[in-house]
This record gives sequence, C-alpha cells and structure tokens, in this order.
Amino acid sequence: MVQVFIPEDFLNTIESSIKRRMSCRSFSNTKITSEAQYQLLNFFKINKYSPFSKLGSRFELIELEKFSELIRGKLGTYGFIQGAHTFLIGIMTQMDFDHEHLGYTFENLILYSTYLGLGSCWLGGTFHRASFALIIHLLEDETIPAIAPIGIPAQDPSLRSKIIRWAAQGAKRKSFSELFFKDSWKKPLQPDFSEIFFKPLEMVRLAPSASNRQPWRILYSSETENFHFFVESSKKRTHKLARWPDFPRIDLGIAVCHFDLTVQSLRLKGSWRFLNELPNYENLNYLISWVPE
Repeated sequence: MVQVFIPEDFLNTIESSIKRRMSCRSFSNTKITSEAQYQLLNFFKINKYSPFSKLGSRFELIELEKFSELIRGKLGTYGFIQGAHTFLIGIMTQMDFDHEHLGYTFENLILYSTYLGLGSCWLGGTFHRASFALIIHLLEDETIPAIAPIGIPAQDPSLRSKIIRWAAQGAKRKSFSELFFKDSWKKPLQPDFSEIFFKPLEMVRLAPSASNRQPWRILYSSETENFHFFVESSKKRTHKLARWPDFPRIDLGIAVCHFDLTVQSLRLKGSWRFLNELPNYENLNYLISWVPE
C-alpha cells in the first residue's frame, strides 16, 4: 500500500481546514500570489499518491489573464463562478481506481488551499470541458473530471452565489446514522460508538459530494475495528466530447481523503487494504478498508 506524505503543519490543522472548507463561488479582484501558487504546485509534487495508487492524476494551475479574451470567453462556468482569476484543473488518466484516486488527490489539494487561506469550489458538471481540454492539451487517455476556481473569497458574496448555494443545499449533510453502520447494514452506527474514531467519521460526514448526494457508506466491524468503505452504484453517462465522470466514485475518494488525513492527524496507526472477502451489497459496491495496526 502506498504511503501518503503530508506536511506536519498542515496535518495538525486538518480538522479546522475541513470545517472551514466551504464552497466559494464569488471571488475578490485580488489574485493569489505567486508564492501561494508555488506552494500549491509543490504540495502536489510531494503528495501525488493516494491509498488507491501512486500515479494516475495530474493538476495544472491556469491564470485566465494569460489567455486572450476570446479564449477566456470560451472557458465557461455557466455563471456559477464570479471573479475567479485562477483555476485548478484535475486531469485523470484511465486506470484502475482512477476516479477514486483523482477524488482523493484533488480534495487533498483543495484542503491545502483552505489551509493557505484560499477559497475554492469543486466543479464537475458546470464548466465547458472541451474548452479547458484544449488549453491544457490532454493526452489520449486523459479526461478532465473536475476543476476548481482558487482565489481570495469575496467579502460580500453575490446574491446569485447565495442563491446557488441555497438551491444546492451546500451546507446540508446526512446524519451520522444514515452514513455509518455497525457490523450489518441493519444497525446504524451511533455517534458515541467510540471516543477515538468519532472524529474521522465526522470529518467524512462533512465531506462535499456531487449534488450533495453523499453516496458513500461505511460499515464498521466492532470485532476488528476495521472500517469498510462502500459507494452507491451508479449508471455511467457518456458525453459527446468526453467520457462523463463517475461522480460517486470521485466522491468516495474525497471521503477516504477526509478519513485518512484525520486518522493521521490523530496519530492513529493503520493501513488501507483491499479485502477480497467483502461482497457488494444490493446497490452498494465495496472499494477499500482501513485496518488498524
């Protein structure tokens, strides 16, 4: 299993970064500094691994001002984003666990940008994929499942931004007992099940997801203290210009990222494993488990 390296100072603030990490759709006119850009790109150079893979995704940071007005006009986000100067582009290579790996590494970068004091917002279906693909010269086996504007949040978000967030119910999350289960799917896990492991699961509960669906489920084994991660099955869609991403699998990668960073911050020893003996269950597909040492 791949070992993920996370800087100590970032790790120590992961809980506050997760709680402060709110989707930002309105940005100020102040551009992010070259130092902040350097920190983001350097962070990914030493953190491109995930529990799913040691390769397979890359990221580019683009500044709109470096492109002509014609090209900038084509890089549409359909009015969902205002005032953004810089975009983080997530580029996925086809492979096993490609979506989960992209979800983990992208969210890791988003949380690090929050740690740096920047605002951001995952965009999966509300941007013009073909235009972004052209400016970064995608390889044949690459796709762009998601992008994120990165910048200084506007002090007074626009009314449009507030309406979009309200319509998307961006702050709403499922309850603890709807997402986590103990020993069987018939027994919801209660928040007081463990003083040690409550926090990692709570950070998973707060994780963002496409359309705020929260498609992951975790089955906790009380005997082994293993945490088994499942995701709701979905029908993959196609797009005339690009393969449409399997968003629930990306969301699962985000959830694993939140759990992984939190257990590391708490200095809990364990590893990620793929356990063959765990079957899928009805509309849930098993993906990975965290096993304590």
